Parts: sequence; structure tokens; C-alpha cells
Amino acid sequence: MRHNGFWILVSTILLAASVVPGRANLITDPGFESCASAGDTPPDWTASSANADCSLNPHTGSYSADFADAASTLSQTITTIAGDNYDFSFWLEREVTTPDFFTASFGGDQVLDLVNESGFAGYTLEDFTVAAAGTSTTIELGGENSAG
Repeated sequence: MRHNGFWILVSTILLAASVVPGRANLITDPGFESCASAGDTPPDWTASSANADCSLNPHTGSYSADFADAASTLSQTITTIAGDNYDFSFWLEREVTTPDFFTASFGGDQVLDLVNESGFAGYTLEDFTVAAAGTSTTIELGGENSAG
């Protein structure tokens, strides 16, 4: 089945690199496995609109998140230690038509900004080292595919 839009699966999205030697994940429901069905808002995430929802196109597991039709975001605030470094990573599948975009931010700092990417890219691991500015940090994933 072909889908148009940005599909993301968040898997081991945040790992405490300098704080927890075992690299514990700090995100609640990082793989969207708490979704009850496609089209639902992922539990434990804050969605800016109904256009950021659960989808059945995961990298692993049962669900992924989908950004289609109109600009939308999924966000979650986590507890961090100011000044510590964290591994911010996720699997991103780009199956796009233009116009479109996808962004990822850690604590308001944008680490990824894709605009009008073309063609099918399959799932790719996106991985960033980021520093926390305070004791709580909001991660945000956003996207849109107007044609999808």
C-alpha cells in the first residue's frame, strides 16, 4: 500500500548518554505502541492537530506517527539535567510529494529541517547529540505533506 506523507517511528528517541551508563530511554511511548488504532492521537504525546496521528506503517512494532494534509506537531516534555548531553534519535521514513516539510527540535533547538524532499527514501536513522539547557526539555517533531 502506498502512502504519501511523512511517516515517522520514534524508537529509542532519547538516551541519557552522560547521565545513565545503560542509556535509558527518557521518552514515554517512544514507538507509539500505546496507540489504540490508526488515526488516533498517540497517548503521552501532545498533538497540535488531528493531522499528527497514529499510522500502520512502522519501522518496527505496530504503529508509527503520520504527518499529512496540514502542518502539525507531536511533542513531549521530559526531565533532563542542564548541561548534560543526550542522544536524540528516531527513524524517519520519507515518502513524499511536494510541498512538504519535516522538523525535529530538542528544547527549542532545531536539529533537522527538511523541506520539499523528493522521492521515496525508506526508513533512515536520524541521530543527534544535543545538550539540555534546563531541568525539563520539550522534544518536538513536526511535518506536513499538503498533497498527501
